[in-house]
Amino acid sequence: MKRVYWLTNIDSQADHVARALRSLREKNETIPAEVIPVKNGDATDFTPPSFQDAALVVMSFMGGQTLVEETLNALNGYPDVPYLVLAHGPNPARPRGVDPETVERMTRYLAYSGLRNIENLWRYLANTFLHIGKGATAEPQQLRTDGLYYPGEEPYGTLAEFAAAHLDPDKYTVGFFFLRDDWLWGNLRFYNALIAEIECAGMNALPLFTHWGSGASQERTLETCVQEYFYDADGKVVPDVVINNHRMSLRLGRANDPKFLEKLGVPTLQAYHSKQDEATWRANPAGLTPTEISATVAMIETDGILHGPVASHREVEPGGEPQREPWAYGLELLVRKAKRWATLRHKPNAAKKVAIVLHNYPANNTNIGCAADLDSGASLFRILQAMQKDGYDVGALPDTAAELWEEVLAHMTNDRRYLSETMQREATKIAGSDVIKYEKTLPASVVQKMNDTWGNAPGDAFVNNDEELLLPGLRRGNIYIALQPPRGFGEDPSAIIHSPTLAPTHHYLAYYHYLRDVFGADAFVHLGTHGSQEWLPGKQMGLSDECYSQITMDDMPNIYPYLTTIIGEGIQAKRRGQAALIGYLPAPTAQGGLYGDWEALAPLLDEYRHYKIYEPKHTASVVADIAALVEKLGMTEMFGTPTAENQEEYMLKVHNFLDDMESSETHTGLHILGEVPAGDELYALVRKLVAVAHGDVPSLVDALAEALDVPYADIAQKALATPGELAQKRSVDRKAEELLQALAARDWQADSWQDLVADTPQSPALDAVLALITESILPKIQGVGAELTNLVAALSGVMVPAGPGGSAASGNLEVLPTGRNFYGIDPTKMPSATAWKLGTALGDALLEQYVAEEGKYPEQVGIIVWAGPNLRSNGQCIAEILYLLGVKPVWRAETGRVERLEVLPLNELGRPRIDVTARISGLVRDSLPQAVALINQAVALVADLDEPTNINFVKKHIEADAAELAAAGTDPAAALKEARYRVFGCPPGAYGAGVGNVLDEKNWENESDLADAYLAWGGYAYDENGTAHASKEAFAQRLKTLDVTVKNEDTSDLNLMSSDDFNAYHGGMVAASRALGGKAPRSYVGDSSQRSRVQVRTLAEEFQRVVQSEALNPKYIKGMMEHGYKGALELAKRAMLSYSWDA
Repeated sequence: MKRVYWLTNIDSQADHVARALRSLREKNETIPAEVIPVKNGDATDFTPPSFQDAALVVMSFMGGQTLVEETLNALNGYPDVPYLVLAHGPNPARPRGVDPETVERMTRYLAYSGLRNIENLWRYLANTFLHIGKGATAEPQQLRTDGLYYPGEEPYGTLAEFAAAHLDPDKYTVGFFFLRDDWLWGNLRFYNALIAEIECAGMNALPLFTHWGSGASQERTLETCVQEYFYDADGKVVPDVVINNHRMSLRLGRANDPKFLEKLGVPTLQAYHSKQDEATWRANPAGLTPTEISATVAMIETDGILHGPVASHREVEPGGEPQREPWAYGLELLVRKAKRWATLRHKPNAAKKVAIVLHNYPANNTNIGCAADLDSGASLFRILQAMQKDGYDVGALPDTAAELWEEVLAHMTNDRRYLSETMQREATKIAGSDVIKYEKTLPASVVQKMNDTWGNAPGDAFVNNDEELLLPGLRRGNIYIALQPPRGFGEDPSAIIHSPTLAPTHHYLAYYHYLRDVFGADAFVHLGTHGSQEWLPGKQMGLSDECYSQITMDDMPNIYPYLTTIIGEGIQAKRRGQAALIGYLPAPTAQGGLYGDWEALAPLLDEYRHYKIYEPKHTASVVADIAALVEKLGMTEMFGTPTAENQEEYMLKVHNFLDDMESSETHTGLHILGEVPAGDELYALVRKLVAVAHGDVPSLVDALAEALDVPYADIAQKALATPGELAQKRSVDRKAEELLQALAARDWQADSWQDLVADTPQSPALDAVLALITESILPKIQGVGAELTNLVAALSGVMVPAGPGGSAASGNLEVLPTGRNFYGIDPTKMPSATAWKLGTALGDALLEQYVAEEGKYPEQVGIIVWAGPNLRSNGQCIAEILYLLGVKPVWRAETGRVERLEVLPLNELGRPRIDVTARISGLVRDSLPQAVALINQAVALVADLDEPTNINFVKKHIEADAAELAAAGTDPAAALKEARYRVFGCPPGAYGAGVGNVLDEKNWENESDLADAYLAWGGYAYDENGTAHASKEAFAQRLKTLDVTVKNEDTSDLNLMSSDDFNAYHGGMVAASRALGGKAPRSYVGDSSQRSRVQVRTLAEEFQRVVQSEALNPKYIKGMMEHGYKGALELAKRAMLSYSWDA
């Protein structure tokens, strides 16, 4: 008997068509048909059914081009079987043997939806393709497209009607969106519960069902419905807060105005509806699945939403339909959070209480307010000034930021070395009995973990003789300036090595409980990048009531100024800290230039070039002078000593280092929140931004070089340019400075370069650069003041506008203006085609460097993979790993998503396949699961190739390790599985590399201790599905045999002295490899900050470049001295990090 096959990867569609088919069977209308749900995760190994008995095959795959092609390949064997690939997004319908009228009618049945329409769709297919119908089928029936819903009533068609029946003008109003299909199909259990919870909380519910977006049959967009139902007759916004129940972005690929939520202006909370049942979700350390993170989380972040909790799960009762079952804790938390944000819109500012949390890691007095790139004291002062102007009670402010900071230091801090009796007496306290009472409200498992680690509450941390917990910070009016409590490793330094998922102390949870429930804060402000709250143990995303980040934040609005360059960590604060981010500008930089004896070295190098070409007999004298200066600078160990045999190599080293140092960006101060760059800082920022290309607009020097016919890029790439070539290059550099200085002198306004400098050549490219500066760069920079205004507005319940994160200095001007709730990229598009070019360039540069040093290819490379550099570059490190393995991504043309991997033939690769071990950060595990899957898939592809092991090092090492494990008694299948592990990271729920904590607590004696910490914190292998496997031995095997380690950066905003994470991850890998393997691997740093000039330096070279160009640079030191306490903190941090790298 012939039958109809319906294949789909859309869960709701699979449910609906299957439900309609069952409904017909219950009415004794049996239609031979099969609905085949396909999970997205099956794309790589999907096997279509046999279509031998098919009368029609319907394919409905959203974003699943691989699934489509696999099914079509299977149908090639049945040329007489009609099929229809349904249209989705940019992909039109693809029929074979199905006429256009039938396609159109089927499309309308689906678009109009509802049980009756889908039943008639099946009847229509039975009539048309199975010829078993009972007469003509009813036409598709247009049903209501949208409306305001209330249980037990017909939908309301106007806001006025609904308001008259259900809106109390004296109550807050919570609007929420949900799918029209849920209303049509009666899937309303969750929404009924949400309405009841909102009303129980004393608020109005304003539920709006609509299509998700708009399509051919959906003329009314969500935006249209919002205008109609969420604004009253006077144009006033009715809801105080919105909850979004749609599981896809409301603006990407939709007909909605991308800024319609921003125009609505109220906070939008995202409710998460897990596709797992509750039991599966609770057992899943990741929380949400990779597919959910990509579609439900990453894409929705572009809308500017605030993350809410998981509010429901997909439960299927035996023999029943799938239901969205409310999760009581998540539902209640969601509504409480909505009420908190609504309260901010109505409560008078004078009555609001705000806790401003200063980060303090390590927890001593030299690290208070340790926010990356930010002058925390000056920023705090500006925030309080702005709040005071807006009517908040901030107490009597001192005259200066320095005086305010002295006040902070004079009160109780986390540094118990300086804890005086007066401080203890005057400190804020919470009774131990109150802490015990509070902990009784928490899940027993949470309390048990703390008790097991720290003893019963209140514990020992910050507890006085009266069993009271001391809380660092001070109160000023209705503002509590809080110092974030220590994470707990200082209380138990040995735990750093054996317990990456260490539970926080009783004191930590009690502190947040005090701020929230005792002090009575209406909102938190976590000031600067970054603290520890969002990094506490628990699920990666979709947190539960047992996750410490969820417990500490609870229902609080969390406003978080965050360095916009640090996308990965910012997303962590957004997701696990449920923050409204306020992206802020990186610290100011300027071209470092040369100073002191370095400056004296430059003309000597020019002399050497001159003498070598024109008067060789004089070279010996100038070489001796150069060597003497190098020795005076303490750089002989790095450059060596020149001899007749190595003179050229020596000069090349000195020349390249000096060139790098002179052009390096040096920090010249710190950013102050909301302060718009002016004067020299503005000039330096504009110069930095036009030093790179932006889309089709070239950099200023490239545009000038083309206009002046100077081969600038070729000269810059030369190892040893001639004096004439250097003069050409410098003439372009000088001209660029001359033009920018002239433009700055005219207040950055000019109609043409020629108006500024008469002898400037005419050039369309130069004109484009000028237009970019005056029409885009300057207006965007002037918008930096939004950092402060948006923060204060958020405290009044106003939505923080969304914008991309990243580095404008790397060619992404859309990052500006700052002050927005920034987001990352779609992880399914990683690596992008652009990133593939960067990754291959980085890979080639690494191999070239190693071959030059060792005379052969490396067999094993260890690479540090962080989320930030890959989110900014769209996946350069992922691309490099694939390229070293000899595998390349294949992208779907319509979407740019990676569809599959393809092996590069050896004759095309021109080298062996390199074995690569990736040490991923916890953020990569959490936010880029597709990247983890790709690396695993690539390793499997290469390991299974029929190639000699002398040119396939992956296969070589896997076979050898598997044989060794099997010989030791491991089951052969398990041995092969373990031997293939190549992606390692922290245990589920943990973050970091461990080494930084060990160094901070001085809890080590030798390199083996550092290796132990590195193994404990990184010894978990992550497979293609993102599942963690405790595999310390496998990680040790990989580390001890490494030939090379590498860590890449993609922006001049950051360097290896920016934080201890660089040392903990990369330095830790080097130390562990050396301790375990008995020899140090070659160690490199990749640099793609200049996209057109990718470089790889040795770790020693990069360390010296940063130390000499920045840490010891008078520009840097002077700039930091102007920032008082925080500047001193930064200088001390550089010294501390130098010791860490030395370790």
